[in-house]
Amino acid sequence: MGFIQNTIRGNKALLSCYHMYYTDMKKKTYSSIDQKRKIVFVHNPKVAGTSIRKMLGMEGSITHLTPDLLVNKKTWEEYFVVVAVREPIERFISSYNYHTSDNYKGHYSEKYPDLSDWSIQRYFETFKNEPFGIINQVNYLRHPLSEKEPDFIIRFEKLAEDIQKLIALREDLDDDFPFLNKSNKKMDLSILKEDKAFMKKLIAFYEEDYRELNYSPPKV
Repeated sequence: MGFIQNTIRGNKALLSCYHMYYTDMKKKTYSSIDQKRKIVFVHNPKVAGTSIRKMLGMEGSITHLTPDLLVNKKTWEEYFVVVAVREPIERFISSYNYHTSDNYKGHYSEKYPDLSDWSIQRYFETFKNEPFGIINQVNYLRHPLSEKEPDFIIRFEKLAEDIQKLIALREDLDDDFPFLNKSNKKMDLSILKEDKAFMKKLIAFYEEDYRELNYSPPKV
């Protein structure tokens, strides 16, 4: 059973939210799958996914479904699966900046009307309970019914280099890579460094990412 199902078990309010969100997102699934070239892009949030989708030639609504909700076992194992990852806390900060930006008009801005005024601490305490909010990235790398790993993993820290490797590997890709959907909101990172208790909480929350993705957690 995947992370989402484990998270919502026994929580009726979250279960209701999940079913509504899942029903809507399932309509958008095929925008992450290229049936002709047999490519699946698992869109891990805040890792240049919008730009990667464009480079892969995928159009339509964006979905952040995990593999178990995105494709079946057969598709996962037979198609070329691409996923991007990023240093966990930097990804979390990027997510915070994006969702609290005055320009953000997505799902969460409707659910939380005062979201743009939230502190990063409040954001974490709330979004850690959201089914597709700020979950560990390893959930985007695994299909619970398969032992297969993604065919290509892009690291945000080596984005240009890895994109070129992917293009060289797949001759059917566009070599034009525009950086889209980038947040212009900046944050003083010293706030996190000063709040050691919160930083430790983030490191603990993303423990699995740090371990499985070979990133080193910041020293506190």
